[in-house]
Amino acid sequence: MIRAIIDTKTAGSLIGRQGTTIQYIRSQSASKVQISDTIPGIDERIITVTGNTTGIFRAYSFISDKLREILEAAAAETPEQTGGIPNQVNLRILIPDSQAGAIIGKQGAKIKEIREATGATVNLEKDRMPSSSERACTIQGSAEACAQTVFHIACTMLQVPATGHTQLYTPGAGAGGYGGRGGGAGHAGYGHQQQMYGHGGYAQQGYQQGYAQQGYPQQGAGYGAGGYAGGAAQGGGSTQQIPVPTDVIGAIIGRGGSKIKEIRQTSGAQVKIADNIPGQAERVVTMTGTPQAVQMAYYLIHQRITEAMQANAIGNVGQVP
Repeated sequence: MIRAIIDTKTAGSLIGRQGTTIQYIRSQSASKVQISDTIPGIDERIITVTGNTTGIFRAYSFISDKLREILEAAAAETPEQTGGIPNQVNLRILIPDSQAGAIIGKQGAKIKEIREATGATVNLEKDRMPSSSERACTIQGSAEACAQTVFHIACTMLQVPATGHTQLYTPGAGAGGYGGRGGGAGHAGYGHQQQMYGHGGYAQQGYQQGYAQQGYPQQGAGYGAGGYAGGAAQGGGSTQQIPVPTDVIGAIIGRGGSKIKEIRQTSGAQVKIADNIPGQAERVVTMTGTPQAVQMAYYLIHQRITEAMQANAIGNVGQVP
């Protein structure tokens, strides 16, 4: 379970008209997503996402993207008042004090690794949140970088469970609170680690067509016929193969192998592409590593495929069939 603080405006955008947006996030992430009621005089609400690491990652991908949309809308309305870096999303996640050391790592090695893997700015505050035993961790970067950072932190927290009782932060507790700035801030509380393993495999959770339309990977739609089949033990090895259309394989490799190198570094998985065989329409990509690493590699590969196919579609507009 991960909780995040969002301001009232962001909460409304995430709920959507008659709850359509939050229902969509629930169905696409296969996670339980809830937003707390409004507290009079407090511009903070709690969004709670419960599911396995993949589901939470998907949900936070949608949440981060919604924050980006809010920032872009604000910039369009008042460009002269918009500060900071365009499209720079801000999340504020909560780390139980007993797990803060695992996120930082020995001499800061772990948090440095997360920063380098995602490209996000990640800072863990020293003081606890008011009337709680949680510490705020600020994440700044692109929507994709923020979602990836949440995923890396979630995996780390699963490996090092919280000890003792965690007093969760409540909006308005203590002296004021955060929120109401730049389209949303977030913080997350963590608990019920056993729930992170549910929901079966990646393919079983199911991607729908709208997921790809939002710029996120789509399962079982023209590529990845087998899908990601879960079931490997946490911390153990996992191998997955997916077929990729030959005409977009270059988007995964990148110039001089730059993209596949980036996928390997970000996910921590081994990623290999089968040799090209003349006449074949697809090439098999093999991902090997921990279940979390394979999930991340799978996401990044499908993201590259989606972008390449969208670019191809735009390039073909106006051409005679």
